[in-house]
Amino acid sequence: AASVTDCCDCRGGSAASEATDRRADPQRLVIGTWNAEWLYDGECDPSMSPWAAGSSDCAGLQSGLNKCDAAGAAAHLERVARHMRSFDADVLHVTEVESCDVLAACAAILNANASQGGGGGESRRGKESCRVMKERGVSRRRR
Repeated sequence: AASVTDCCDCRGGSAASEATDRRADPQRLVIGTWNAEWLYDGECDPSMSPWAAGSSDCAGLQSGLNKCDAAGAAAHLERVARHMRSFDADVLHVTEVESCDVLAACAAILNANASQGGGGGESRRGKESCRVMKERGVSRRRR
């Protein structure tokens, strides 16, 4: 069983931000969970990663969206960010994420798209909301 053992701030800072409640309805809290299917960067990934060199088992390959390489992992990251924008969750638990750096890259895509009009404006939760709980002991291994 997985246990939540570590928390990191994806902004890279150690100073805590002021806690504010930005929900439109403070009486309602929406919590979501989503499996992002190997949200890795495709660089120096372990052999079990679908983005590792020589793989033929990655998201988007069968539909012709990308290859199983670093460029394919970047395309997958873009698609994940686009889907995340559509979720209306106050808290979103994302599984199968390689690291805080990859999640921060996803947040950067979300914020860039918002500032360019690609998502209807910045999330009501704000840029500082990228906080992740990392799960230990859970991995999917290829056989």
